Amino acid sequence: MFSQVTKNFAGHEVLHSLSFSLKVGRGLAILGPNGAGKTTMIRILMGVLMPSSGSLSVFGQPISTSAFESKKKIGVVIEEQNFFLDMSAWDYLSLFGELYEVRNSASRALSLLKYMELYDARHKKLKEYSTGMKKKLNIIQAVLHSPEILILDEPFSGLDPLGISLTVDLLSNLRASETTLVISSHILSEIDGIVEDLMLIDNGVVKAYGPKEELWRSFGGNCLMNLTLQEANPEGIKALKNLPEIISTEDSSGLEYLFLITGDEFCRKRISKTILDNNLQVSHLSFSEPSVKMIYEKIMGTGFQSKEVI
Repeated sequence: MFSQVTKNFAGHEVLHSLSFSLKVGRGLAILGPNGAGKTTMIRILMGVLMPSSGSLSVFGQPISTSAFESKKKIGVVIEEQNFFLDMSAWDYLSLFGELYEVRNSASRALSLLKYMELYDARHKKLKEYSTGMKKKLNIIQAVLHSPEILILDEPFSGLDPLGISLTVDLLSNLRASETTLVISSHILSEIDGIVEDLMLIDNGVVKAYGPKEELWRSFGGNCLMNLTLQEANPEGIKALKNLPEIISTEDSSGLEYLFLITGDEFCRKRISKTILDNNLQVSHLSFSEPSVKMIYEKIMGTGFQSKEVI
């Protein structure tokens, strides 16, 4: 979708030669410090800004000439949304539904208003809405037409904890229906379950891009294995501890163990084989996958300073 995209402002290069393609039906988080170029990248993806060089296409068409029919397949949540403040939320969604020719627009709008807890305020004028209420309405508008791609720039800003929880649940449901998500957010803890891929950028340059687990392993990350036995088996545990994939072990009771292991798929297969070969009677076995925050800190380090937002 992006091919060698560069963006300059007043002679300053904000994005440098970005190339990537969205993976249909997956969730992508675009992460980086303030001023890294995330918002500029999102705006180019939306078609609000044009690249200084390179090309961008959506559904096989250049974004500059993309037909309205193609743009109708995209939903957008932005940090600062402009509304017709003298309209009610209901009238606003009705107008949007008519413009985008949404089937069953009224029933879908009512359902989303109830879900996001705006139903009782649907006839209030938008100038009476709080920042959080406006953000909820922006989210409803963005998904009203069931877009194939949903682009979200700081979707949780302005929301209270309940609003964040409702938004995360809504996005999780959309992911289950294979809607493609593109999210830029500083609240990393809320996107763990709704994105599979990460793009980390700084100073307009991509530092890392790919599936979460692959990035974690490629940058030397390890994972945890929780093991609980039905009965003690010291010799079997010793065999596990002797595997080269086991970095360290914590024994809490003789039955419950916490292993730090290298994080590749083949490692898990060798561990499973060792468990079977040594007749370890397992009542619980789980692997703790790295969080988005862990991956971000692993790749970006701890010394990154916030930069001026562009």
